[in-house]
Amino acid sequence: MSLLIPSNESDKREQALKAAQSRMSRSRPPRILRIEEAHDKVAFLQHVNRIRGAKAAPEALKNLELLHTIASDTLKAYNDMKPERRVKQSKVLDILDCEGSRDLFLKMGFRKRTIEMQELYTIASFAGRPQIAVALLSTAISVLETEIVRLREEEQARKDRAERERLAPLGAKEQALRNIEDDRRRVRNREKAPVESRFTTSSVPLGTK
Repeated sequence: MSLLIPSNESDKREQALKAAQSRMSRSRPPRILRIEEAHDKVAFLQHVNRIRGAKAAPEALKNLELLHTIASDTLKAYNDMKPERRVKQSKVLDILDCEGSRDLFLKMGFRKRTIEMQELYTIASFAGRPQIAVALLSTAISVLETEIVRLREEEQARKDRAERERLAPLGAKEQALRNIEDDRRRVRNREKAPVESRFTTSSVPLGTK
């Protein structure tokens, strides 16, 4: 016996699907017509900044590394004249979940297609405008490599700073213990030193005034 989904729940799902499709259509970048536009790094950097603004550093780094891997593998497959690179939607859920990374993914030229009942992302422009497709991927790879290195350095600096802050109280404690030991050593040294008389003999003869 099949269960019928209430109409209100079905309507909500349909509305959510339409909303997602609307967001995707609005975020689709304008068509690149000139090779100079494909080499422009500014738009890619803007998307990277949006990713960093929306996610914590570790998650942002993970997103950028995934985008870099996809772009590099796609470009290598094209240059090696291998079959069209197809990216399963399940592999890019984290990318699609963030507007900045989704827009950067689309900026690289990827578009969703249904092939053999699977939702896949491919770069259709390889067929009609290969030079622009290659330029977009090359620019994206260059920007991503620079930003990944920068983010890794920032993350390492953050970890180093946190480690120094963690060790600072221990260093202060060790210094306090050293100060106490120094005080004890000075006390022991004084105790070992010969005792000098605190009284001086008067030079005035007794009985004189």
